[in-house]
Amino acid sequence: MDRVAFRSNATIRFHPKGKITGEGPCNGYAAAQMAPYPWFRAEQILATRRACPDLPDEQRFFDALVEMTLVEVSGDVLILSAPGDREMVFAKVQP
Repeated sequence: MDRVAFRSNATIRFHPKGKITGEGPCNGYAAAQMAPYPWFRAEQILATRRACPDLPDEQRFFDALVEMTLVEVSGDVLILSAPGDREMVFAKVQP
């Protein structure tokens, strides 16, 4: 996140009809993806409520996710970006 390695694990999956889901460092989450590709706007993030030592990282992840405005896909890499040089980089997880 923002060119600094994220010390916790987090995922994102895009689904039809404007839905995203994933796993934060502690909790699963779902949100509405409200903008057409290549734009991005995550809203209404709902997450489970498990506690873990990585909750501060999870909050940073969710805070950054709602700030992202653009999606770029390059091979197995997904980049979400926002003004102010903000960025989240995801690598495809092999099953």
